[in-house]
Amino acid sequence: MSILAEQYSSTLAQLPPPDSPLLVPPSASMGLTESGNIILSSAETSTPHKHKRQVIVKTQRKTVSRHKVKRNNTTMAVLNSTGCLPSQLRGQGTEKVQRKNKDLRKLVMSLNPFSPTDSDEENSNNIFNSPLHESPAIVLYSTLQIPEEDILSLKNLNTSVFPDEHEWIPNENQNGPKAASFNQLFLYLTSPDIANIDFQKQFLISFPSFATPPKVLAAIFTRYFADIHIPNSNIQTAPKLKQVRDRIIRILSTWMKLTAYQFTDVMLDAIIQFTDFLLEENSSALQAQILQASVDHLKGKRNQYAYTQRVEPPASLLPSIPEDKWIITMLNPIELARQVTLLHNKIFRQIMPMELLAAIWGSKRGGGSQNVEDLTKHFDIFSRYVQFSVINGENLKKRAKIFQWWTEVAVAFNEMKNYHGVFAVICGITHRSVQRLPDTMKIAMKMNKKLKKKYDDLNDLCDFSGDFRKYRPVISAAIEPCIPFIGCFQKDLIYVQEGYPNQIEGLTNFAKCAACISLINTVQRFQNERYDFIEVPKIQEMISSIPEPPDTKGMMMLSIEKEKKK
Repeated sequence: MSILAEQYSSTLAQLPPPDSPLLVPPSASMGLTESGNIILSSAETSTPHKHKRQVIVKTQRKTVSRHKVKRNNTTMAVLNSTGCLPSQLRGQGTEKVQRKNKDLRKLVMSLNPFSPTDSDEENSNNIFNSPLHESPAIVLYSTLQIPEEDILSLKNLNTSVFPDEHEWIPNENQNGPKAASFNQLFLYLTSPDIANIDFQKQFLISFPSFATPPKVLAAIFTRYFADIHIPNSNIQTAPKLKQVRDRIIRILSTWMKLTAYQFTDVMLDAIIQFTDFLLEENSSALQAQILQASVDHLKGKRNQYAYTQRVEPPASLLPSIPEDKWIITMLNPIELARQVTLLHNKIFRQIMPMELLAAIWGSKRGGGSQNVEDLTKHFDIFSRYVQFSVINGENLKKRAKIFQWWTEVAVAFNEMKNYHGVFAVICGITHRSVQRLPDTMKIAMKMNKKLKKKYDDLNDLCDFSGDFRKYRPVISAAIEPCIPFIGCFQKDLIYVQEGYPNQIEGLTNFAKCAACISLINTVQRFQNERYDFIEVPKIQEMISSIPEPPDTKGMMMLSIEKEKKK
C-alpha cells in the first residue's frame, strides 16, 4: 500500500461497515484529481445494495462527500470538498474549484500526488492496477476520453527496452528509424540523450497517419508521470526522470506551436489540467510557465484574424455595360486573373495537413483530399474552357484575338504568382486542338514582341518534361502570396503514396512520414496570406459555374470544323 493510501487509512476507518448501503473494499487505492479530489479505485466488488447513497466523511475538519461511480468494471469513490461529482464542478472555473478545495488539496499534495496508487488486488486487468496507474495520468486520461485500447497500448511505455530489435528498424543512411512501433518512436522522441530535431518535426507533423493526437498527448502524460520504482522501469534514477520530463515539456510546447490545428478543446482542457498539476509542485513551476505560455500562444493563434489588409486594394477593372451582359472573354484580363486567383487562394488555404496525410496513407490513388480535388476539377474545366473559347471564335481574327487575350491573362497570373492559373491557361492555349489551327496561330503570333517574349517564357515554365525542371526552382524561391500548381503537387503525392509502403514488417514506415513533410511544407508555406483584391460577386459566380466544355474528342472535331489543315 502506498504512503498516500496509508495516510488515508484513518479516513477509511470512518466509513460505514461492510454491510452498509455502500461498500468500499479495503484494497482500494487512492489518487488525486486536478481539482483536489481524491479518487479511491478498486476491482469491481459485489454489494447487496445497488442504489446510490451519499456518505459524509470528515478529513481535517473538512466535510467531503463520496459518490459511487462505475467505469470500465472499476468502482471509484470520488471525494471532493463541495459535495459534488467532478462532472458537476465543470464550468465553475479553475479558480473557483481551487478555492473550494484549497484545504483538501494542501493535505493530499503534501503526500506527493505523483506517487503511484497501489492495490492489493492481483491479476486485475483494469487500468488502475497497471503501470499506468499514476493518479494524475488517470485523471488526464479521463479528460481526454481516449479509447481503452489506446490506454492499454501505452501500458508498457515506461518498461519497454529501447531500442527493441523486434519493434525498431534503424535507418542505415542517417540517424533515426526506418520503421518502428508507436512506443519505440515515442521513446526515441522523448529520450534526453538524443537530439534529432528533424525527427521531432517529422513526428509531430506526420504522426496522425498512424496515431491520434489524443493518444500522443496521453503518451506524453504517461511518460511524464513514469514511476522509477516499478520493476523494469526504463528510467532508473530521479535525475534521469527530470531530464525526461524537461524534454517532454519542450516537445509539448513545440508541438502546440508547430501544429496548432491538431489540438481540440478537450486536449486543451487536459493540458491546462496538466499545467495545474505542475503549478502545485514548486520544482515544476518553470515547466508550468513554459506550458502556460504555449497554451496562450495556441489560443491566440486560434483567435487571431488570419489576414491583415496591409495596403489599399487595387480598384476593380469592370466593364461599363450591365452585369447581366457580361461574358468571361470581355472582362479585363487583369481583373479576371484577380478573381480566379481569389477563388484558387480560398480553396488552397483550406487544404489541411490532416487531409493530406489521409490522402497519402489512404487507398485512393492521388486523391483523398477534397480541396486538392476541387482545385484539380476547376483547373480541368477552366483549361478546357480556354481551349473552347479560342476554337469557337467566329473567324480567324476573333480566334487570334481571344488567343492573345488569354496570353495576357496568363501573364497576369504569373505576376500574381498564381501558378495554378498560369498552367491552366497555358495548357489550354497550347493544346493540340488549338495549336493545329494554322491560320489562327499565324495571326496570333503577331502579338507585340514584349507579349510574345512572355508567352515563350511561360511556355517554358509550364513544360512538364524533366519533372517540371523549369517550374520547381521558381516555386522553391517564391514568397507569399502564392498559389502553387496543384498538378506538380499531385505528381509528388502519388509518388509518396505508391513509392512507400505504409508498413515494413508490421511496423510504421517512418521513412514515408519523412517524405510527407516536404509535401505538407509546400502547402503550409503559402497558406498564411491572402491577396489584396476586391471580390466581385458577379465574376465569382461566372468562374465558379462554367458550363462543362467538350471533351478532347469534341474539341478536336470542332477544331477540324473551323480550320482544315492545308
